[in-house]
Amino acid sequence: MDPSLDVYRASLRHKGEWILADLGVDREELRQMLHPALRDVVDDLAPCGSVATWWATPSMYMGDEIGLVTVALRVRDADDHVIGTVEVTKPGVGMNTLAMLTAFGDRNHFSQM
Repeated sequence: MDPSLDVYRASLRHKGEWILADLGVDREELRQMLHPALRDVVDDLAPCGSVATWWATPSMYMGDEIGLVTVALRVRDADDHVIGTVEVTKPGVGMNTLAMLTAFGDRNHFSQM
């Protein structure tokens, strides 16, 4: 299976209940909206909290496997209606490592990478 497909499958698995609620559809309707490679995930949708969820997935970059950690947060307006979802993804290394690299690294070099 394509490693990038694993990332999409994990995202759907964790946010699928939100998608169902936001679209106002049932599982079968959602299944028909999805790419065929994602349809089986609908059967395994995990309940997600009303505020946030997170997950870790393997991912490939330039032939090497790296992990990704994603946090998804619901965004609500002043009347408490859901108006969207924010997703933040970071490499699966610790924040100390990221901080060290950015504090002591060459920003121009990072931009070129």
